Amino acid sequence: MSAIITNKLRIFNAQQFIESVKLSASPWAPSQQYNKNDSIIYHKNIYINIGESGTSNGVSGPTHLVGALDDGDITWLYYTASHYNNVYLGIGNSIPWFDDSNPPTPSDSVSGAFDVINNLTSIKKIEPNTVTLCAPRVDWKSGTIYEMYDDYRSESIIPNGYVLVSHDNEYRVYKCINNSKWTVGSVGVSKVPSTVKPTIKDLDKPFDTNDGYTWKYMYSIYLFDALQYLTKDYIPVKFLTVEPTTATASDAVSNPDVLQWAVKENAMDVNKSGRIEHIRVLPDDLSDPDALVTTHAGGGGYNKKITIPVSATNTLSAAVDYEWSSGLSGLTTTGLNYNGYGIFVITTTTGSDGGAWRTLISGSLTSTSFKFTLSGSFSPSELSGATSYVIAPIVYIDDGNGENFSAYADVVNGEVHSIKIVNKGRGYTIIGSTIVGLNPLGLSLSPTNANGEVAEPSVICQARAIISPEH
Repeated sequence: MSAIITNKLRIFNAQQFIESVKLSASPWAPSQQYNKNDSIIYHKNIYINIGESGTSNGVSGPTHLVGALDDGDITWLYYTASHYNNVYLGIGNSIPWFDDSNPPTPSDSVSGAFDVINNLTSIKKIEPNTVTLCAPRVDWKSGTIYEMYDDYRSESIIPNGYVLVSHDNEYRVYKCINNSKWTVGSVGVSKVPSTVKPTIKDLDKPFDTNDGYTWKYMYSIYLFDALQYLTKDYIPVKFLTVEPTTATASDAVSNPDVLQWAVKENAMDVNKSGRIEHIRVLPDDLSDPDALVTTHAGGGGYNKKITIPVSATNTLSAAVDYEWSSGLSGLTTTGLNYNGYGIFVITTTTGSDGGAWRTLISGSLTSTSFKFTLSGSFSPSELSGATSYVIAPIVYIDDGNGENFSAYADVVNGEVHSIKIVNKGRGYTIIGSTIVGLNPLGLSLSPTNANGEVAEPSVICQARAIISPEH
């Protein structure tokens, strides 16, 4: 049976390699000054000085294979019996190769190793502070279609969804969360080139740019790390396991490790972990959304989204029956029935919490009023801080294991242009399906006409909630 090597295993192996380099040590030397916590190799064994600073004796190094023994001020603690974690980089050959542009592969044998060592022109020991994890370098360039993160896609192609941006004497790394937008024509929602460079450094939330893209700031590469690790092909990636210390107050806003730690902490916060950051609009026939040619995406036949500012006469309360007759002058489409649509409470904290909504058991828009009945009343806490109300198709998650998610479909000319998330929810690792449509609660809705029909779109918009990576 063949082994399945995943990216997670490759990353684990790379991390273990770096950890082993951190345990590397120099050969023991007689009459050498050693400080506390210095490590040495003697007879293929690694020892650590757990005593004070001192000078080693001039005869021999430590040979014990358990515990600690004193050598004057130095106390050598036996650590391990392996010395293969000393890694060296060799350069060149003392004699010309048969073909210098295509040097031969060294023989993986004892004599082959001696041959390489004996003929090197120079050699350098790899120290722990000179090695790092890395990812392929992709510089942001206007006019390029970048691949968005999708939990359905193989991680082997994700690097094209990370871009490097030079900004204000630093390099910033951004992750592509969305690469699609609605365009005029027959395709509806589709992938588009990126034309607006991402520059925002938000440590918590993704942000949108005017070209339709959504980006998430990940971390920064400052001058020191750029000079040491940044190449034309790769970017350094730090894996932080301990919160960085700050020497001054300015470090909290300028130290790249502190910023990266804040991004990590925000993602792992129990109240933020497992949020749904994006709902992807799929082709109407559920074909591959990443194919170069897909069918129309966004559905059709949906009623226009209505946004009504909160006012003295247009406000929700503990009631279920309403008729608003003011603040509707901007609505050009009338005579529509909104049975089964949702009414969403938009607050100053939309996108992080709140996002209360109810289904409209009946809802009709005329030239002078909007009359509707709710599936249930709102509580005062749900209405706190409300700035406006949105009436639109409900987007809900079926058979998910998280909580508190709410979203609606932004509709123009009967088509779903995008999904607007009102509350990102939390704790999602499983999602059965994402439904963009009417009557998610199975309510008995008032009919729209004498035939007893309920308002429904002609083509249901297909969509899928994107599950965030595990943290």
